[in-house]
Amino acid sequence: MIRIVVGSIVLLVTMLIGWVWLFGAKAKARLAAKYPAPGKLVDVGGYRLHLNCQGQGGPTVVMESGNGNFSLNWGRVPREVAKFTRVCTYDRAGLGWSDRSPQPRTAHNLVADLHTLLARSGVEPPYVLVGHSLGGMLMRLYAHEHPDQVVVPERTRATLHRLAGLPDLDLAVLSGRRLDDLERQFNGGRLFLAGAGGLESRDEHGRRQVHLPADTHLPEPLRESLETWCAGFPGAWVEDKRFSYALHYRAVPSARQPAFGAGVRRRARPFRGQAQLVHGKRVFEIMPAVPWEKSAALGLWLDTRASRGTLIYFGDDTNDEPVHRLVRGRGGIAVAVGRAVSAAEYGLPAPEEVVWFLEWLEREWTAQAAAREAAPQRETVGA
Repeated sequence: MIRIVVGSIVLLVTMLIGWVWLFGAKAKARLAAKYPAPGKLVDVGGYRLHLNCQGQGGPTVVMESGNGNFSLNWGRVPREVAKFTRVCTYDRAGLGWSDRSPQPRTAHNLVADLHTLLARSGVEPPYVLVGHSLGGMLMRLYAHEHPDQVVVPERTRATLHRLAGLPDLDLAVLSGRRLDDLERQFNGGRLFLAGAGGLESRDEHGRRQVHLPADTHLPEPLRESLETWCAGFPGAWVEDKRFSYALHYRAVPSARQPAFGAGVRRRARPFRGQAQLVHGKRVFEIMPAVPWEKSAALGLWLDTRASRGTLIYFGDDTNDEPVHRLVRGRGGIAVAVGRAVSAAEYGLPAPEEVVWFLEWLEREWTAQAAAREAAPQRETVGA
């Protein structure tokens, strides 16, 4: 009797699951017929993804939605962007109008889907990548895997190049990205560039320098251990920066992020004399255990400058904190971007505010230079 009851329950549950699946499939078909896709469905290898592109011009803006969201969640934003360039939104597999994918939904597979979708749709690079929440992490991974296809927004890049051409004004860009990536984005500008958290740099004349002893390197067993650890947390990935690397975990479910971080620290502890761990915004930077980082790179550059004018620094991450302290110690102005707690004296809510300030600085600097040139020159007449 017990076996019959258990068997009946299993049969009933199976029938309910089948009924729910059938009902969901029919409901989805009715919705698709009632609300057709605004874009087109593109085969990316046995399943189709929905892509909707609007506007003309370039570079193309590619927008990645947050977790559980799809293209319509961007609202009116794509229509406004389409007024001055082409913009593309899409639905990840299983969301919106897109088919489900047979592949695991790892960060690397999501980026591969997007890359295939853009290529098969004839949407050619370069791209300006825009991501919300989880989408921001995916866009960073896309830029890492396809750096030749991504550009800094033209407004930002043009402003920096114009500033670098002004007299008596020196400009530096310090980043966690590889120096090769920075040179690709800012090629031709009279800029000091420091990449990989300050471990490599290029001066205004194009001379490159690595700020590490020749025999310094990160232990391979540590990397292998961390890569194995990341493999157990879908959404985590390793970014190679040549002299260092980063473990990104923004896409790891929030409930599992503390366990991920604890495991990273535990695996790095035996290598304390060879590697140092810097915790940023849902990322661990693994760097050689040497007394050199962004602040050291900036200090070296400042010591080569003939000018001793006002120093202004904008930073948005944990590894910018030593730079903020250096700048304040030299009497400069340190500005934290998007950080509530910082060693910086001032703060701005978002990177867009930094671009606005740089544009204002360019206008004021140019106007004052023009005023000095137009001012009458006084002559001293001797008796």
